[in-house]
Amino acid sequence: MPLDKKPHFVVVHGVQAGTDADIESDKQINKLLKAQLSNIERSEDYEVIGIKYEDINDSAQKPYQLLLSALTAGNPLNSLTLSRIFDVVGDVFIASKGGKTANKIRAKIKAKILASHHGGHPVYLIAHSLGTVYCLDVLCELMSEGEFYTGTTQDNWPVHCFISMGSPLGLPKIFATRDIPALRSQSSYKFCWHNFHHPLDPVVSGNVFGAPEKYSGAIGPVETLYKGITKEAKWRIEGHRTVQSSQWLFAHISYWGEPIIGDTLIDIVWG
Repeated sequence: MPLDKKPHFVVVHGVQAGTDADIESDKQINKLLKAQLSNIERSEDYEVIGIKYEDINDSAQKPYQLLLSALTAGNPLNSLTLSRIFDVVGDVFIASKGGKTANKIRAKIKAKILASHHGGHPVYLIAHSLGTVYCLDVLCELMSEGEFYTGTTQDNWPVHCFISMGSPLGLPKIFATRDIPALRSQSSYKFCWHNFHHPLDPVVSGNVFGAPEKYSGAIGPVETLYKGITKEAKWRIEGHRTVQSSQWLFAHISYWGEPIIGDTLIDIVWG
């Protein structure tokens, strides 16, 4: 099927305290695209689709949250603080260990991607933080399936490009290095992965105090770890260092308003 309909930007959030209703990553990407298109006096037709999985995580953690609530009864402040911390740590644990809950999240992402693909829309997958781990796994799964990423065109590519932001995939002690399946397409195209990292992002560097990462320029932990692996698989990974002055956890959430990300998306999709 020719992918001749408007592009779909599928957006996957990262670690999140709260519920699905609190997540606005799709709105943030839409706002960024509109702003950058306006800056160049350009109008394009597209759709942004958000995939939310926090409710799935919360459901899996509910028995432990109830136990925590019982243990902190009588101290509402401690209860709320510990609950939020437990929520975040639990999200990371679920993603790092895999299992039933992680499978549900990956299946949800995959289903959304394939719905857009089978509808004739080219898909650009955007993920932040923990979402990049799930998305890379989904991409590897799609690329391993015989019906996709073959032939001489990109018409059977469920995802045309992967854009990751603030990714912890460069921390192999927490997230095992993924085996990247080889692109089977007979064309000269390579599958492109654009990774954005902030030098003071503690999730990227693994330094909880937000010390600058030891890498310089566009090459960061993710590119260093995956450059050789992706090259052999006919993927092209490109690193981008963001420039906002935010520090620590503010650096980790700064990507949503980073102009260079919006400009890169526009260049990838419309040239």
